[in-house]
Amino acid sequence: MHSVRLVVLAASLAASLTALPAHAAGGGGGGGGGGGGVPAAPVAPVRAVPAAPVTPVRMVGGLFSSDTHQFDGYEVYTRDSAGRVHLSVVYFNTARLPAGTVLDVSADGVKVGTLVTTATTTGEALMQTAGLPPLVLGSRISVTAAGTPIASGAFILAL
Repeated sequence: MHSVRLVVLAASLAASLTALPAHAAGGGGGGGGGGGGVPAAPVAPVRAVPAAPVTPVRMVGGLFSSDTHQFDGYEVYTRDSAGRVHLSVVYFNTARLPAGTVLDVSADGVKVGTLVTTATTTGEALMQTAGLPPLVLGSRISVTAAGTPIASGAFILAL
Protein backbone atom coordinates (compact mmCIF):
# COMPACT_ATOMS: atom_id res chain seq x y z
CA MET A 1 0.00 0.00 0.00
CA HIS A 2 2.89 2.33 0.79
CA SER A 3 4.35 1.64 -2.66
CA VAL A 4 1.09 2.62 -4.34
CA ARG A 5 0.97 5.85 -2.33
CA LEU A 6 4.56 6.65 -3.32
CA VAL A 7 3.82 6.08 -7.01
CA VAL A 8 0.76 8.36 -6.86
CA LEU A 9 2.72 11.01 -4.98
CA ALA A 10 5.60 10.83 -7.48
CA ALA A 11 3.20 11.12 -10.43
CA SER A 12 1.47 14.15 -8.87
CA LEU A 13 4.79 15.82 -8.15
CA ALA A 14 6.05 15.13 -11.68
CA ALA A 15 2.89 16.59 -13.22
CA SER A 16 3.06 19.76 -11.14
CA LEU A 17 6.78 20.25 -11.82
CA THR A 18 6.35 19.80 -15.58
CA ALA A 19 3.50 22.34 -15.67
CA LEU A 20 5.54 24.92 -13.73
CA PRO A 21 8.11 25.77 -16.48
CA ALA A 22 5.37 26.15 -19.10
CA HIS A 23 3.55 28.69 -16.90
CA ALA A 24 6.73 30.56 -15.95
CA ALA A 25 7.84 30.94 -19.59
CA GLY A 26 4.50 32.49 -20.58
CA GLY A 27 5.50 36.08 -19.84
CA GLY A 28 4.75 38.78 -17.33
CA GLY A 29 0.95 38.70 -17.23
CA GLY A 30 -1.32 41.75 -17.20
CA GLY A 31 -1.90 42.33 -13.49
CA GLY A 32 -0.65 45.22 -11.42
CA GLY A 33 -0.69 47.84 -14.21
CA GLY A 34 3.11 48.00 -14.39
CA GLY A 35 3.89 45.93 -17.47
CA GLY A 36 7.63 46.11 -16.72
CA GLY A 37 8.65 44.90 -20.16
CA VAL A 38 11.18 42.36 -18.81
CA PRO A 39 10.54 38.96 -20.39
CA ALA A 40 10.70 35.90 -18.14
CA ALA A 41 13.94 33.97 -18.34
CA PRO A 42 13.58 30.63 -20.09
CA VAL A 43 13.39 27.72 -17.69
CA ALA A 44 14.69 24.28 -18.56
CA PRO A 45 11.99 21.60 -18.27
CA VAL A 46 12.17 19.44 -15.16
CA ARG A 47 12.38 15.74 -15.89
CA ALA A 48 10.45 13.36 -13.65
CA VAL A 49 12.51 10.77 -11.85
CA PRO A 50 10.99 7.34 -12.42
CA ALA A 51 9.64 5.67 -9.30
CA ALA A 52 11.69 2.85 -7.90
CA PRO A 53 10.34 -0.54 -8.97
CA VAL A 54 8.27 -2.46 -6.44
CA THR A 55 10.07 -5.51 -5.13
CA PRO A 56 8.02 -8.66 -5.86
CA VAL A 57 7.11 -10.64 -2.74
CA ARG A 58 5.78 -14.15 -2.21
CA MET A 59 5.13 -15.40 1.32
CA VAL A 60 3.50 -18.54 2.71
CA GLY A 61 2.41 -19.85 6.07
CA GLY A 62 0.23 -22.49 7.69
CA LEU A 63 -3.06 -22.18 9.59
CA PHE A 64 -3.34 -24.15 12.80
CA SER A 65 -6.37 -24.64 15.02
CA SER A 66 -6.19 -22.61 18.21
CA ASP A 67 -7.17 -25.44 20.55
CA THR A 68 -5.72 -28.65 19.09
CA HIS A 69 -2.85 -27.14 17.05
CA GLN A 70 -3.99 -29.31 14.16
CA PHE A 71 -3.08 -28.17 10.63
CA ASP A 72 -6.17 -26.51 9.17
CA GLY A 73 -4.97 -24.71 6.04
CA TYR A 74 -2.50 -22.27 4.59
CA GLU A 75 -2.10 -18.73 3.33
CA VAL A 76 -0.19 -17.36 0.34
CA TYR A 77 0.51 -13.68 -0.29
CA THR A 78 2.04 -12.26 -3.45
CA ARG A 79 2.92 -8.77 -4.64
CA ASP A 80 4.16 -8.41 -8.22
CA SER A 81 6.56 -5.78 -9.60
CA ALA A 82 3.58 -3.55 -10.54
CA GLY A 83 2.46 -3.51 -6.88
CA ARG A 84 -0.63 -5.71 -7.37
CA VAL A 85 -1.33 -7.87 -4.32
CA HIS A 86 -3.10 -11.21 -3.96
CA LEU A 87 -3.95 -13.07 -0.74
CA SER A 88 -5.19 -16.66 -0.81
CA VAL A 89 -6.39 -18.28 2.41
CA VAL A 90 -7.41 -21.95 2.26
CA TYR A 91 -9.18 -23.53 5.24
CA PHE A 92 -9.88 -27.26 5.65
CA ASN A 93 -12.89 -27.99 7.89
CA THR A 94 -11.03 -30.48 10.10
CA ALA A 95 -12.98 -29.18 13.12
CA ARG A 96 -16.15 -30.45 11.42
CA LEU A 97 -17.94 -27.13 11.87
CA PRO A 98 -21.56 -27.24 10.70
CA ALA A 99 -22.10 -26.52 7.01
CA GLY A 100 -22.82 -22.85 6.45
CA THR A 101 -20.67 -21.60 9.34
CA VAL A 102 -19.38 -18.14 8.43
CA LEU A 103 -15.69 -17.70 9.14
CA ASP A 104 -14.19 -14.21 9.30
CA VAL A 105 -10.67 -13.93 7.90
CA SER A 106 -8.42 -11.18 9.28
CA ALA A 107 -4.93 -10.09 8.30
CA ASP A 108 -3.04 -8.42 11.16
CA GLY A 109 -6.35 -7.71 12.90
CA VAL A 110 -8.07 -6.21 9.82
CA LYS A 111 -11.02 -8.19 8.45
CA VAL A 112 -10.31 -8.97 4.80
CA GLY A 113 -13.12 -11.41 3.94
CA THR A 114 -15.18 -14.44 4.89
CA LEU A 115 -15.30 -18.16 4.22
CA VAL A 116 -18.36 -20.40 4.54
CA THR A 117 -17.84 -24.02 5.56
CA THR A 118 -19.26 -27.12 3.94
CA ALA A 119 -20.12 -30.34 5.78
CA THR A 120 -16.95 -32.06 4.55
CA THR A 121 -13.29 -31.43 5.24
CA THR A 122 -12.72 -30.12 1.73
CA GLY A 123 -11.06 -26.74 1.57
CA GLU A 124 -12.78 -23.38 1.40
CA ALA A 125 -10.75 -20.64 -0.28
CA LEU A 126 -10.70 -16.86 0.08
CA MET A 127 -8.88 -14.88 -2.58
CA GLN A 128 -8.46 -11.13 -2.07
CA THR A 129 -6.76 -8.53 -4.22
CA ALA A 130 -7.98 -5.32 -2.54
CA GLY A 131 -8.56 -3.98 0.95
CA LEU A 132 -5.47 -5.63 2.38
CA PRO A 133 -3.22 -4.09 5.01
CA PRO A 134 0.52 -4.15 4.24
CA LEU A 135 1.71 -7.69 4.98
CA VAL A 136 5.23 -8.83 5.83
CA LEU A 137 6.93 -11.90 7.25
CA GLY A 138 5.36 -12.47 10.65
CA SER A 139 1.99 -10.95 9.66
CA ARG A 140 -0.82 -13.01 11.18
CA ILE A 141 -3.87 -14.46 9.44
CA SER A 142 -6.76 -15.34 11.78
CA VAL A 143 -9.94 -17.31 11.13
CA THR A 144 -12.82 -16.82 13.61
CA ALA A 145 -16.45 -17.95 13.84
CA ALA A 146 -18.70 -15.45 15.64
CA GLY A 147 -15.65 -14.06 17.43
CA THR A 148 -14.35 -17.48 18.50
CA PRO A 149 -10.83 -18.26 17.25
CA ILE A 150 -10.81 -21.26 14.90
CA ALA A 151 -7.35 -21.14 13.31
CA SER A 152 -4.45 -18.75 12.86
CA GLY A 153 -0.99 -18.63 11.42
CA ALA A 154 1.78 -16.30 10.37
CA PHE A 155 3.71 -15.83 7.17
CA ILE A 156 6.89 -17.71 7.96
CA LEU A 157 8.58 -18.20 4.60
CA ALA A 158 9.39 -15.76 1.80
CA LEU A 159 9.98 -17.39 -1.57
